[in-house]
Amino acid sequence: MKKVLKISGWVLFIGLIGVILGFAKSRHAQIPCAIPEIVIHDNSGFDFVSDEMILERLRNIGYNFSGDHLCELDLLRIENEISQIAGVQRVEAFVYLNGELVIDVRQRRPIVRIVNESGTSFYIDDAGNSMPLSDHCHAKVPVITGCLNEPTGINAIEAEQVDSNSQLTMLDEIFRMADCVDQNEFWKNQIVQIYVNCEKEFELIPRVGDQRILFGPAEQVKDKFRKLEIFYKEGIAPEQLNQYDTLTVKYKGQIVCSKK
Repeated sequence: MKKVLKISGWVLFIGLIGVILGFAKSRHAQIPCAIPEIVIHDNSGFDFVSDEMILERLRNIGYNFSGDHLCELDLLRIENEISQIAGVQRVEAFVYLNGELVIDVRQRRPIVRIVNESGTSFYIDDAGNSMPLSDHCHAKVPVITGCLNEPTGINAIEAEQVDSNSQLTMLDEIFRMADCVDQNEFWKNQIVQIYVNCEKEFELIPRVGDQRILFGPAEQVKDKFRKLEIFYKEGIAPEQLNQYDTLTVKYKGQIVCSKK
């Protein structure tokens, strides 16, 4: 008998908890939802995403936050809509217990701008994804020009995904070059433009000095940049740089300097 009473007590207790939680959920759903708190994580130094851009997207799908309640919010739809903004890398929408809607956004970070022969231009971000230009912000990143006809809307293969069976495109090679520049503070400050000639070889235009750096194909990229950095820092005095019109690193194991 005592065992039956004990089980009945637990059933009543669990049922009571369920009723309380259901009531709380019902009350919570009726809380008016104010203008959301928008958190934008800017890891790029650029403003490709703004509060107003996000609010405009929400208004476009019917949220004005003047009479909406929590029960009317479709968080997945909100995330899908905001993710359509070109500069958004990731978005998460959630609601605090007090009814405050939070939209947490991380921006994409471009590392290079490509300008095709046709004049079409777009960015490649640090994940190797193509990214359209923005009317709101212009990223100060190296520009790649030359014999290029790369279409927009395609993505590069990240270095760690490349295997012996991968067929690298010019976009993959551009990303390999740009990623190496982006990860090195010296080259981020030194390289302002990259030119791709008709042999699909790379030429670098430095910020300091008026010479061209004939880099060759995007092979042994890290090794070539390492040798060049040693040359700039230890192999030649800055005032001597302008004596040369070209520095060539496309030959294995050497840097060839040509005087003007």
